[in-house]
Amino acid sequence: MKIVAESINELKKEIRKLNVDVEINDIIKIDLPFVDSQPTFTVVNIPSYGNNSINLIFVANDKIVINSHLNSFSTEKKFEKIVKKNEGESTITIFMLLKSILKNYSQEFLRIRDVMNNLEIDPILDSIEETARELRKLTDRMEGLLQLIIELKEEDIHCFNVSLIDFDYELFSTETRYWLERCRSHIYRIASLRTKSEMKSNRELNDTFFNNCKHCGECSWDNRSYFWYPSIIKCLF
Repeated sequence: MKIVAESINELKKEIRKLNVDVEINDIIKIDLPFVDSQPTFTVVNIPSYGNNSINLIFVANDKIVINSHLNSFSTEKKFEKIVKKNEGESTITIFMLLKSILKNYSQEFLRIRDVMNNLEIDPILDSIEETARELRKLTDRMEGLLQLIIELKEEDIHCFNVSLIDFDYELFSTETRYWLERCRSHIYRIASLRTKSEMKSNRELNDTFFNNCKHCGECSWDNRSYFWYPSIIKCLF
């Protein structure tokens, strides 16, 4: 039986009905994909991007309680028969959430990529550093998602039977690795953007020196760095 909780408070209320001792507040503070499987329950929590970042599934006593702002409640038609099998509903519910999370993460990557493309044209250092932090956080989350995918497959988790969706799960794992590699490859772009920002600052400083030069005859031009070196005594004071 699947129960959709509209809020985190409603989620806690439904979990209390199951007589399971678990600290939901501690779990939702974790900013990376997380799974904990105990003999009496399994909880999966994966943060996402958006107004409500909590996406939590709690499985116990043949009941599935889910709270998520992502569209992960519906079951794809090809999985309808699987849902009726033992552990089928919980397996598909978790898998649908994983797919929604990857879509959410990939959209965040595309947003960051667009920002980086604009920074190629106008490399502002503060914006570059902010984008670097966002990309690093996304990469950490993507790595955590892949680790969770591996853990769900390799660990003995009673409510998740990967053999029911083996082919689709392998395709999904491959897609996750693809997006993770795209995140990692763009981390190297940050160094390039920092270099461009430094070159831009040097050019602006050079233009300032040149425009303020009193043409004393003692200033010099460096052909290698294309930088104007003013006479400190005569041109700047």
